[in-house]
Amino acid sequence: RFQRTLDIAGNPRASPDPSLVQAIGEALWVADRFGGVSVFEHGKVRHYGLADGLPQRTVFYVDQTRDATVWLGGSTGLFYRQGERWQHVEPDDGLPAGRVQRFTALPDGTLLVYTGVGLYRTIPGTRRFRLVLGQADIESGVLRRDGKVLLTTVQHLISVYDPATDAVTPLPLPAGSPIPLAIELDANDGLWLNSERGMQQLGPDLRPLRTFASPYRFSGALIYATLIDREGNSWYTTEKGVDFIRPARLNTVSLPGRMFGGLSVVAAGDGKIWIGNTVNTDNYYDATIALDSAGRRSTIGLHGVSATTRAPDGSVWLGNGNEVWHQQGERSRRWPLPAFLRGRWLQALAVGAGGRLWVSVAGRGVGTLTDGVWAPGGGHPALADSPAVSLHADARGRVWFGYPGSRIAMLDGDTIRRFDGRDGVEVGNVLSFGGLGDRLWIGGSAGVARLQGQRFTRVKAADGLPLHSVSGLVETAAGELWLQGADGLVRIGAAALAAAAPGGAVEVERFDYLDGHEGAPADVRPLASLTQAADGRLWYATTGSVGWIDPGRIVRNPVAPTPLVTGLKTGQRTFPASPGLRLPEQTDNLQIDFTAAALSIPERVKFRYRLEGLDSTWREAGGMRQAYYTNLGPGDYRFEVLAANEDGVWSRAPATLAFHISPSITQTSWFKFACGAAVLVLLYLLYLARLAQMTARIAERHRERALERDRIARTLHDTFLQSVQALILRVDLIKHKLPDDSPAHGQIDAALDTAQHVVDEGREQMLDLRVSDAHQIELGEALREFGSALAVQGGFACTLTVTGTPRRLRAAVRAEALAIGKEALTNAARHACCAAVAVELGYSVKHLRLTVRDDGKGMDDIVVRAGRRPGHWGLDGMRERALRVGAVLTVDSHAGAGCTVTFTLSGRKAYD
Repeated sequence: RFQRTLDIAGNPRASPDPSLVQAIGEALWVADRFGGVSVFEHGKVRHYGLADGLPQRTVFYVDQTRDATVWLGGSTGLFYRQGERWQHVEPDDGLPAGRVQRFTALPDGTLLVYTGVGLYRTIPGTRRFRLVLGQADIESGVLRRDGKVLLTTVQHLISVYDPATDAVTPLPLPAGSPIPLAIELDANDGLWLNSERGMQQLGPDLRPLRTFASPYRFSGALIYATLIDREGNSWYTTEKGVDFIRPARLNTVSLPGRMFGGLSVVAAGDGKIWIGNTVNTDNYYDATIALDSAGRRSTIGLHGVSATTRAPDGSVWLGNGNEVWHQQGERSRRWPLPAFLRGRWLQALAVGAGGRLWVSVAGRGVGTLTDGVWAPGGGHPALADSPAVSLHADARGRVWFGYPGSRIAMLDGDTIRRFDGRDGVEVGNVLSFGGLGDRLWIGGSAGVARLQGQRFTRVKAADGLPLHSVSGLVETAAGELWLQGADGLVRIGAAALAAAAPGGAVEVERFDYLDGHEGAPADVRPLASLTQAADGRLWYATTGSVGWIDPGRIVRNPVAPTPLVTGLKTGQRTFPASPGLRLPEQTDNLQIDFTAAALSIPERVKFRYRLEGLDSTWREAGGMRQAYYTNLGPGDYRFEVLAANEDGVWSRAPATLAFHISPSITQTSWFKFACGAAVLVLLYLLYLARLAQMTARIAERHRERALERDRIARTLHDTFLQSVQALILRVDLIKHKLPDDSPAHGQIDAALDTAQHVVDEGREQMLDLRVSDAHQIELGEALREFGSALAVQGGFACTLTVTGTPRRLRAAVRAEALAIGKEALTNAARHACCAAVAVELGYSVKHLRLTVRDDGKGMDDIVVRAGRRPGHWGLDGMRERALRVGAVLTVDSHAGAGCTVTFTLSGRKAYD
């Protein structure tokens, strides 16, 4: 695609009407039709005009000699740049006055100029000229890679000028070549002749390679400018347009007019290529042609060839519906078909063991020719009446028969074995066989398969495209497999075949219309469409052409393409791909356009890209030249794209485009921070409100529980305990009325002791109900009240000492500490027989410590070692309570030395 440009690298052109665009080194020269030249280099521009010594006249050509002198030819003569000014070459310098349309910079540094009166050349080391050839009809010249120049005259004659000797010799063209209107060289020094009859390509040795009959020719008769790009492609401008020619991978040969429709090709052992055509009406050319290694053409008297094969001795068999023809070197022999085979199209031929010729005729069946004798089915009735679509004789002498519907028969000696879909034959109509040695490949209308052991395994292409209508199949000595299918030629390399798993996909290389493949092979009647010649070239035939490719010399493109980002589009506007691109705020969807300078086969260029800041890996784009992104946020991005040419050569460095998307107010960091802070404040306020609500609910529940405990305590004191106490007094009164020696005294005293014990426990429970609520009194005060109550009942002194400033305790910690303190006080009251109990409660930053110490009889050593009294669980309970809150509980006691219980908890865990 061509794109109009009004500036180059941001620099405007001096005129919209250029007469010349030429690259010299790293500079681009643009000449204006009405005078003046602009030089664009490294992002800058220099305009030359009348003030710099150039007239306001048309410039035709610019070039540079080896000494870095830039020369310019125009309608007023020849100029050269000296410093920043242009100097005109005068007649005193040896060059006659007049227009200079073209000149050639020679490898030795001199300049060859074509004028209307002769050929002139600079004297080495000077800017003066001498006459080389006083011939007035020379139009122009083309420099060859060997340093010689091809000269053309107004009479369209071509000669060769040798700068080393100044000799000019005619260039003889091959016989039959057209008279050229213009000539040009390609990258390989191949010569292109443009004529009224069409266009012909000659190799460097002047051997005809390709002919394009009219109207296939250059767009115009006159060639104004030429360019061979870095990939070896040729570009021409004519009076009517622009022409592009690239080296073809496939080479076609010239055929007689009207020779198309049902072409077949087979290579003989002597290097000849035999071409036949099945069409046998007067409107088409159906004679059989032989091409020798030099390209010379000859014919034989066999017409309408529909089947061919090459015998193991290198001879060729050809046939039509009436006869078969054996061609061995220059000798030929023919046999008419027998009655049981004659009258229908000859379908296939194969030469088996002993030179036996196998023949298959559509609608008739299969027969053999042995020493001039025909036999139906080769003596095998099971083969006689079933026409085979294809035939093949392998290196082991076995004969293979291909049928429609994925069916195959194999004749090994006198044994016939049949294969079908159950044996892996899944190729549709079996159209072709091939292979070297013991290897056997089959091709059909629906695929390709290989015989492995006693089964066929289908081959699939890794590119996902089908391998179908395979009417030609050749395995080369290098281990490559070549197929001729509906879409062109397919090459499967030896390494790919070796690496492929059975039934797996293989890497393939395709040669289609982009490589010069014209037409499609016949598949209804599979003609011989692919063969390998003695020189290694593969020849193919289609409905419209015959051509060849050399597997060892396939034209490759080693030049890595140069990717280019061409622009960026949003929903509102298009932006140029310029550095420092800044996009407006709230841009979230965009399209990035890119391409690559890969000129040979741009249809096969592949791309991969990524957007730094979003993509973590490369994205494969195939042939797409656009990338789409949605839901982009503000920030800095960098787009990168790589390209690969038709041969998989990737660009060395990616093309890049860095851009910045400006944030809107709602997308700025401070706005997001403010929103986040507001959300956090709101959540904190909700947390405080919820905490206050839960605290009030818990406090209410505690108040209700405290009131209920007070009511129970009052009821226990006012009813139950008073009633039990009254009952004790009445029983005691009854006891005093009994005689002193009454045996009931002992029973009554025991009952009274039990009742008194019940009263004591009831008072303890009442006291516990009164003082245990965690939210009513502080821990020390709760212990004081509990200890005082026990001291009254037990008859001992109880003191409380508090050190440090009392602090609010966690609810669980206070509950467990109070329970442990009460258990220790209760144990001292019941078991210690003590005179005094001291309670110490210490508040510090690091610890909460509670100590209960008595001066009683202490614990037995057995109890201390066991950690509990038999049948009692008070000590275990205290340890479990301490463990629940992460505290440490120690019990220090010895017989006769009292007991000390210490509860210690870190301040971080104890305090709210």
